[in-house]
Amino acid sequence: RTAYYIKKVLVSALANAKQVKMPLDDLRLKSLIIERGPSLKRFRPTSMGRGVSVLHRTSHVKVVLSDEWDKK
Repeated sequence: RTAYYIKKVLVSALANAKQVKMPLDDLRLKSLIIERGPSLKRFRPTSMGRGVSVLHRTSHVKVVLSDEWDKK
């Protein structure tokens, strides 16, 4: 399920690099960081007129592309 969203972020990062006129052949993925985003609190109705709180968790994805080779 998450591979779809990671692919979508990588394609978006490549499109952003193309927009800034970076050479796409030399680009390398330097880092991919997934951090916790804001949690949205929602209420779900249950039996006898009660409600149960549900946390809708989100995340932030940060992609760093580089056109330099790491020299290790």
